[in-house]
Amino acid sequence: MQAFKSKTFKRILSLIVLVLMLIGAYELITKNIENYTYGIDFSKDLKEIEKSGEPVDIVFMGASRLHRSMVPEIFEEILSLDNVLVASTSFQPISGSYYYIKQMIKDVHPKKIILDVTWDRMLNPKQSQALLLVYDRLSGLNKIDFAINCFDKENRRYLLGPCRFRDNLTVLDSVRREKKNLETLGYNPDSPMADLYQSKGFVDSIGGNTTGSITYDSSENFDYYDALVLEENKEYLDKCIEICKENNVEIELVTAPCSVTYMYYVDGYDDAVNWYKEYAKEKGVKYINLNYLIGREEFLPDEYMADLVHTTGKGAKIISEKYAELLFKESMGEDISSYFYENLDEFKKDVHRIVALEAQIEYAGNADADGNITATVHLSSLKNTDANAYYQIELQVDGSEETTILSEFSQEETVSLNLPGYTGYKLIVRAKSQYEGDKEAKMIYSY
Repeated sequence: MQAFKSKTFKRILSLIVLVLMLIGAYELITKNIENYTYGIDFSKDLKEIEKSGEPVDIVFMGASRLHRSMVPEIFEEILSLDNVLVASTSFQPISGSYYYIKQMIKDVHPKKIILDVTWDRMLNPKQSQALLLVYDRLSGLNKIDFAINCFDKENRRYLLGPCRFRDNLTVLDSVRREKKNLETLGYNPDSPMADLYQSKGFVDSIGGNTTGSITYDSSENFDYYDALVLEENKEYLDKCIEICKENNVEIELVTAPCSVTYMYYVDGYDDAVNWYKEYAKEKGVKYINLNYLIGREEFLPDEYMADLVHTTGKGAKIISEKYAELLFKESMGEDISSYFYENLDEFKKDVHRIVALEAQIEYAGNADADGNITATVHLSSLKNTDANAYYQIELQVDGSEETTILSEFSQEETVSLNLPGYTGYKLIVRAKSQYEGDKEAKMIYSY
């Protein structure tokens, strides 16, 4: 009997050791291939706040345009608050927002949640990669509940660290090199176009655009109409509001800034805004669209956008100051509705320029004896209906500062040109309207 007990004990001990070794190997592999995300930095900031015992006043919740446009320290200063956090992840689905709100209420119990909603937020089905970014920020039963309810069965294997990159194992080496480089630089990327994590969730986007240079694909449509709203997304939005009210947390809905180009590009943009207005009214919560702030064209032009939907760091500071001042006025009992355009048509009346332009080039046949090739350039632009677009095309050889005008300003949208039959040059396309003092739009295409 003693011998039997001894053997049983050894087997159990061996099994425990094996399990611990497997867990250790799993953790080692996961850590080794884990990609760097802003969640790593944000969790450090969160722990510091929890240690300090200071209250959390506002948590911004939503997708990446929030962590690119909301600067916590500006809100803290203008509103005299202790802590403002930006708990956002890229492409955060509304289901992810619900579980993340649950987590933040449990961890720091904020006084207010400001939830980001956009024209496409209620239309998009759940994407596993976007869900994973939220999953990594959750803990305990909330994390398990999220995994069960939001991940389809075929996607649950991606919850395991070593499977995070799905079947694309070829990216692992580049991920490891990039992470090692970031560690060496103290997580301050040396690229002039990099996005730099600052503090409390804010990410400073470096870069900018010239007027009209935020390109768009005129052949692709972004459409909104109410029938496209997914019922599951609406149910999760309902849950976001319900859980805040149940826990005495104030909740507001906000649409963070996007480019003017994007507002013109989305078919039905104003219908989406109206959907949120009606929804907020029905639920008894506040909703504002920061894109409709009067004067936005002047104080937040597309030069302060890093791309179609994200501000640069400079743009983030501007919109944060504007928004914080509005929240202050609101807290003092002022009706802030007069600071906003009623709709997109009202907004467009203050836009006196070519909003964006695009050029598509088609080559015809082979180069001739002189090395030139015939090409047709198709020009298009986003603009108000009463605006006329005048286009000019220039050629610039790489390494040269001089340009040659190939086609002078005209309203022609299809232009035939003779171009070099080799690479190593740029086409500079300019557009202007008939408006006096209009900024010239410009796109540069490299060939």
